[in-house]
Amino acid sequence: GKPMGQICDAHARVIPAESYTSLIDEGERLCAVTLLQQKAQSLETVIEEHRKAQLSLERSEAELADVLAEHKRMEQVLRERNQELREAGAARDEFLSVAAHELKTPVTSLQGFVQLLLRDARRQREIAPERLTSALDTVELQTGKLTHLVARLLDTAQIEAGKLRIEPVRTDLVVLVQAALARQHDGANRAFVFDGPAHLEAMVDPIRFEQVIIHLLDNAVKCSPDGGSVTVGLGQSDDGGIRLSVTDQGVGVPPDEREDVFERFHEAHGRRHLSGLGLGLYIARQIVELHGGLVRIEEPEHRGSRFVVTLPPSAGGAPTGPAA
Repeated sequence: GKPMGQICDAHARVIPAESYTSLIDEGERLCAVTLLQQKAQSLETVIEEHRKAQLSLERSEAELADVLAEHKRMEQVLRERNQELREAGAARDEFLSVAAHELKTPVTSLQGFVQLLLRDARRQREIAPERLTSALDTVELQTGKLTHLVARLLDTAQIEAGKLRIEPVRTDLVVLVQAALARQHDGANRAFVFDGPAHLEAMVDPIRFEQVIIHLLDNAVKCSPDGGSVTVGLGQSDDGGIRLSVTDQGVGVPPDEREDVFERFHEAHGRRHLSGLGLGLYIARQIVELHGGLVRIEEPEHRGSRFVVTLPPSAGGAPTGPAA
């Protein structure tokens, strides 16, 4: 149509086709013009409908492409999710195996001593005081281990459910450190050293923060089977924050594993299994983060590892007391 219009504009006179010029009657000519206009309008309508259909087809193709792309993305997500589930299942099975072993040890010990005492009682034999004391000491120790293991499992369940809470109050951190050190009953050739002030107060949940110290001490003991010293450092930074460190002289932590050790069940399926459920450091990090702090691993000056907990200035108080 456009080229034809340009041709007509370039000429002073335009003669229609013979089918039109052969019409003599004016009425016939007007009728022919009307029919031509109707055909032109119909053609324009068909062309417009075709254009709309083409646009609709293009939109449908684009939507189909989006659907296919989304389908492929969902397939990839499902594959990744299935892989995660398989890995989680394998980690769970490994954890259950380790947990069963860890729980079986104290239970077996308890059962053995109880059976010995029951046998003597049923035979109406007098139980020697030292024998009874030894048995009760073992029962107390093993029940304490069981309580500790169960508490870790419960803490992990609370963390996963988002229900772990803290109640910070003004607390003397030195008291918490000393209490945690007093709970260490390590028979190896090991010394526990405290390097810090006589008093240092901070806004923490005393029960939960003592758990952090205990978990770090347990980890230090476990990672230094050959003995040596474990040093607990405590101090206040220039900005008023708190720094707590636990340094051992053990096997150390390779740089590529320094984040992994804070994951759930890490030790339960790690290459360097040293017994334990692999929950202590995971729980410790969660508690520290609830206090607004951070926990990380530093390279000590000697062989071993150093775990450092830092709390923000909002948790610290004014320095009190001389260094111990």
